[in-house]
Amino acid sequence: MDRIDELGGIFTEMVENDGTFAAQWKNIPLGHKAFALMKDELPLRVEGELTPYTRIVLLNKMMSCMPERDCARFFLK
Repeated sequence: MDRIDELGGIFTEMVENDGTFAAQWKNIPLGHKAFALMKDELPLRVEGELTPYTRIVLLNKMMSCMPERDCARFFLK
């Protein structure tokens, strides 16, 4: 549960940064951290919290908050 809370905090910060043009660059390291958490540290399913579908939704939301032209390699990964 701690990792899910940490991921939620990262996404909250990313959404806030996305609303401020000058702060969008901060989402690049946050995106790397969130992706690593989702990939390596969270189980595939957490009852009532996380499913493969919710991972896709979270990943889509994360990608929409990142400046694609500034982190093309991350998008390919």
